[in-house]
Order: sequence, then C-alpha cells, then structure tokens
Amino acid sequence: MADLADTSPNPGDQLLVELAVKNHLISQSEAAESLKQARAAGQGVGVYLVTSGLLQPRHVESLQRKARSIFAEREASHEETLVESTRLAPREAGSEGSGLVLFGRLAVRRGWLTPVELQRGLEEQAAGARRGQQERIGEVLVRLGCLDSDQVREILFEQDVTILVCTRCEQRLNASRSGTPSTCPNCGGALTRSESLAAQGTHPGASQLAGLAPTRALPPPAQSDPLGLIGRRFAERYFVERLLGRGGMGAVYLVRQESLGVRRALKVMLRGSEQTYPGERERFMREAKLVATLKHPSVVRVIEAEWEGSLRWFTMEFVEGESLGERFSAGTIGCLDVARVVAEVARAMHSAHGLGVIHRDLKPHNIMIEPNGRARVLDFGLAKNLSAASAEELTQVGGFVGTPSYMAPEQAAGDPETVTHLCDVYALGAILYQGLAGRPPFVGSGVLQILRKVVREEPTPIESLTVTAPPPLCAVAMRALAKDPGQRFLDCEQLALAIESALREIQNPGRTAESAGGG
Repeated sequence: MADLADTSPNPGDQLLVELAVKNHLISQSEAAESLKQARAAGQGVGVYLVTSGLLQPRHVESLQRKARSIFAEREASHEETLVESTRLAPREAGSEGSGLVLFGRLAVRRGWLTPVELQRGLEEQAAGARRGQQERIGEVLVRLGCLDSDQVREILFEQDVTILVCTRCEQRLNASRSGTPSTCPNCGGALTRSESLAAQGTHPGASQLAGLAPTRALPPPAQSDPLGLIGRRFAERYFVERLLGRGGMGAVYLVRQESLGVRRALKVMLRGSEQTYPGERERFMREAKLVATLKHPSVVRVIEAEWEGSLRWFTMEFVEGESLGERFSAGTIGCLDVARVVAEVARAMHSAHGLGVIHRDLKPHNIMIEPNGRARVLDFGLAKNLSAASAEELTQVGGFVGTPSYMAPEQAAGDPETVTHLCDVYALGAILYQGLAGRPPFVGSGVLQILRKVVREEPTPIESLTVTAPPPLCAVAMRALAKDPGQRFLDCEQLALAIESALREIQNPGRTAESAGGG
C-alpha cells in the first residue's frame, strides 16, 4: 500500500497540472515530468513548477484557487451521485447502503474510480442479482477492470473491514477489524484472515457479515471499447454494437434503437473531471434543444440528448461514408472536390447561424462524405460550453474550445465575447487551405506553438507551397483566413458564393475572360 501511494500523484497535484495543461500554460510532457520530479523531490508540484521556471507564482496561485474550488464542489457532487447510486444496489439483510456509499466515496476521492464507473458497477451488480448471482460491488469493479485488488484492500482497511475465510467450508466473510468473530456463522468452523483477496473484491459493508462469492479476474476494458458498452443495452432502449471512434471529448458508438429497429450514432462525453459547474447542465440541454431544431440536408440531425448524473450523451443520425479527414489522409480527394464540400458545408452553416448556432470546432473529421458525395456536418456545440461570461469562466469550463489548426485567432486568444459566426468562416477557410496546399495553414510541434502562430503570424501563401492549386480558390481561402474578422467574408453564404464563382471560373476560363472583355 505504501508503494502505491509513493508512485501515484496526489489528486491535488494531478488536478493542478491538468488545469495548467488545459490553460495552455504547460504541455502534456511538461506536466508528466513535473509530477515525476516533484514526487522524487518530495515536494508539491506547484513548488516545482515555480522553482523550475515553468510558471510564475501568480499563475500557480490562480490554479490552486481553481483546484480548491473544484475539489469543494466535486465533493458535494459526488455525495449526491453516490447516495443516488445506492438505489441500484441489490439490498441485503442488514444493509441500508451506507457502506456502499462510503466505499464508493473513498474510491472516488482517491481518484481510482469515477461516479460513472461506480454506476456501471452497480448496474452490473443489480443485473447479476436479477439472474440470481450474488456478486459484491468490489468483486464487480475488479472484474470490470475499474479497480484492482490492492485498491480494494486499501479501501477496506480504511473502512475498518477485514476479509475472513472459514477453514472448514471456505466461505468468505466481511467483518470489522475491531470486532472479529472467531467462528463461521454457517458451519461453526474456525475463521482466519484471508491473504488471497487479490482476485476477490468485497462487499462494502463494514460491520455486516456477508458471503463473498468467488470470482475470476478479467482484463480491463479494451481500448477499442473505452466505456465498456459494446454488447450492452444503453439507456434501456439502445443496443451498443461497436465503437465508431474516440476523440478528446468523447466516444462514439454505433447503436440500434430497439423499438424502431434503426441504427443511430451514440456519443458519450468523456469528462476529464466529474465536476459540474453552475449552469453547465442547463447550457448543455439548451444547446441540445437548439441543435435539434436544425433542419438541413447537410447537417447530421441530433435525435436525443440526456444528462443523467455525471453522464452526458446524445444520439444522432448514423451516416455511412468517410470523414473529410480520412479522405485527406488517404489522398483520395482532389482540391476541386474539397472546394465543393466546403461550399456545401458553408451553406449548411449559414442556415445554422440563422438560428444562433455556431459550430466552433469545424475540422475535416467533423465533415462526413456519404457514398453519394453529399457532405454532412456533425458534432455541433453539444461537446463544448462556450457561453461563459469571462475568460476566467471559460478556463473553468475546460479551457480553449476548438482544434488549434482550424481555430480563428480571436478564438485562440481565449475571449468568448469574440466568438461569432466568423470563427466558422475562418475554420472553413482553413479546411479549404488544407485541400489546396496539402496541410493546414499553421502547423507546429505542439498546441502552444500552433496557437502562437494562429494569433501572431500570417499563413504562408498557398502558391508558395504548391503550383497546382487554382489561384481563384487560393484567393478565397486566404480571404477567409484574414486575422481581422472584418476582412473575411461577411458570412458563410458569401463564402459559399465565392467558392462557387471560383469553380465556374476554373472550369470555364474562356467564357469568364470573354465575359470580362465584353464588359
């Protein structure tokens, strides 16, 4: 147990570096190295960040204030979630759920378990109970790979629980360390402390004697199923068939809506923290309702959205085909086809902007191309919260929103007041630029370097990167990428019109010249 504590960063240090990374103050590699060096020196990571010169004291103090606030609110949130979770647990004689709540709270507080994982374990336990399998919550969590046996032992120790085994009937029992019985209540045999909890898990009740059914150790969920949902029913109406993809914000699964027999795409948010900020749930549901009103053939329709406890998810149309990002990677799309796709998406975005919906994270992987060639936009603002009233609040709800290579300068600067529909114009210009030049407007070795370039530098002229890009389309892309939003196209409709005009000029150069000469 001591070794485990020595090799794992404490939750405060872990949260501090996570906040620093989210605010683009340090990189992921610097965060990992800081945790390692601080642990080796026996000092807090905040002290190391200052003494190493990575951060100024005022930055660390600001991050520490945020961390303290998050921990305080997280504790209240976890208490509510864990107490509510007890309704899923199979009720046993003498148990009212208090031990279960304590077990879960201790595991979550140590950072070993999330409320979502606990809820999943309880659902699995309840399902087993309905099948007549009396499995304990610790057993279930070990079997699912959410906890390991050493972690279960340590939680039990903190709960004043020991595991006993009968030398005669081999029954396993929970008992309080302060009042350990000497004989088995089932057969009267002698009891001894179990030294082989390793693959067992436990019931969380500290003072109740309860049998422990044997279990077998199973590997943790595969990376191809980050939430362990494949082959299970979700929300009582969807059967999860396979993983479609995973990104920084969530995992997307192919599901079948059993009542209708239709396939949907299910996106489940992967939260870096279980913290819920004031108004966050209301913002999510408000955006969900707004996005659901979008009716455009090039917009992937949102079907349903829910916020249940600490779990956020939504379902949308399942679209066959490939993303534009996949086409870019495979080199299977030409620059003229890219231009047509961008124009089609621009018209869809103009329709969305008319309803007050800004995408804020347009990128090649958020544009699907169906087998018939139609472009479809997906993943609107449901995965983000950019309605914060200040940069401070923006930091709290998860830092910068967007993908650096396609992010407008005003968006990269972190001021939510400047995020308008013109950020989507810029992003589409960046996608068009990539289709013409073979790479995004700004590239670098890391997020910080790219963000600095986005804010401070002008994109390299496309003509200097390739001789094959049509000049009319190059001009459209460069205008959409103007640093000053006022120098870009007025809206996405104007961008679409400019692209379509450029395509006509490219395809009919003689007619364009004749028209110009005839004045």
